[in-house]
Amino acid sequence: PVCNDCHNEHSVEEINNDGRAANRLKMQKETCIGCHENSRVANKYGKKGNQVEEYLNSYHGLAAMRGDKDAALCIDCHNVHSILPSSNPNASTNPNNVTETCRRCHNDATEIFSKSYSHQTESESARAVEGWVKNIYFWLIISVIGGMIIHNLLIFLFEARKKRRKEKNAITMPRFTRNEVIQHILLALSFIILAITGFALKYPNSFWAEGLHLFGMSETVRQNTHRVSAVIMIVLSLYHVFYLAFTARGRDVLKELLPTFKDITDLRDNISYYLRLTKKHPEFERYDYAEKAEYWALIWGTFVMALTGLILWFPTMVGDWAPVWLIKVSETIHFMEAILATLAIIVWHWFFVIYRPSEYPMNFTWTDGQMTLEHYRHHHEAHFRRIILEWFEFNSDKHPRKKLTNYTKLFADTLEKNGFNLENIIQGELNKDLELRQWYEEETEKINNKFA
Repeated sequence: PVCNDCHNEHSVEEINNDGRAANRLKMQKETCIGCHENSRVANKYGKKGNQVEEYLNSYHGLAAMRGDKDAALCIDCHNVHSILPSSNPNASTNPNNVTETCRRCHNDATEIFSKSYSHQTESESARAVEGWVKNIYFWLIISVIGGMIIHNLLIFLFEARKKRRKEKNAITMPRFTRNEVIQHILLALSFIILAITGFALKYPNSFWAEGLHLFGMSETVRQNTHRVSAVIMIVLSLYHVFYLAFTARGRDVLKELLPTFKDITDLRDNISYYLRLTKKHPEFERYDYAEKAEYWALIWGTFVMALTGLILWFPTMVGDWAPVWLIKVSETIHFMEAILATLAIIVWHWFFVIYRPSEYPMNFTWTDGQMTLEHYRHHHEAHFRRIILEWFEFNSDKHPRKKLTNYTKLFADTLEKNGFNLENIIQGELNKDLELRQWYEEETEKINNKFA
């Protein structure tokens, strides 16, 4: 190496005292590491091993990369203008001098200490011990953590089956139709695949992305998988819009999902309840404020991701009419929206359907669309009360069956198929819940007076 290999030719910078630490770290990254990482240069000078990686994975390297001003850099051990091979008796890294070199920072450094730290272990016996330890710990981690996973998976599956059996023996209410269950499953699968294949592009060196690559997910496979999943989500979204607009059930679902002022008061009352400022839990409608917020966030997120994704998929289709920043901004939006959506699912959705203590190990409604009557009353009491008033008006011949909402008819038909009668179920709930009975008598009296 000559002067301009380190100092450049026309951009020589001084190492001023004010920015000395930052400049030293910059010099290490751009000069020392730049050359020693270069395989062509290493081969030319007969360098073997991966000294750069060894340094970066050491405490000195890790601390330096995190901005520790006192961490040893390359020049602290190898000097600046007097860099000599360790075989040279005058070299700072020569076995006879290395202890004194270590003492520049570590005043009490011993010979063993100085020999223990180098880019690679010199002793065959020491390398053998290092190899044994790594192998032992590798298989120890696999067996211990693997055993823990299997152990806890057995417990999880047992508890899940136990809860599932209990729910199957209980009276259930239809939360979703089979059509809606299939929509949800397809949406969940496409979303998960999109998240994995999308972040694998952004973070190709992450351990999980490298693992996927080992299992055959090349860049071509990743691209095609991501795009097919995107098409599935877009087609599913268009079908969902059709479902909401052109089916009676869909219109009923959409009506119930529209935000109302009650959602705001429910949010206030729910927070007050969990802060112990009030003793009464709010009575939610068919969809509570959390479910509505998540649904409309999904609608918005799907639109944004589809639009920006298509721009990135077909960038050459963007005409001269578009602003010059459109493609790059779409890339930023696509990435940031992906982070927002993924975190929202993990933090918000999975909490309410998995991690919430009353739901754990999971809410099984997504599998068959059914929810136990007890669970439904606990979470959607206001809507249950609307159902029993509707049924009262129907049984009192105040409304024909066709006037019943789609959900009430579905609930009644489902109970009948399972050998139950909605009237008997309602009476049973009224007999168990005195507060509900009192409310029911007051409301039915108002209805009778209205039609008198």
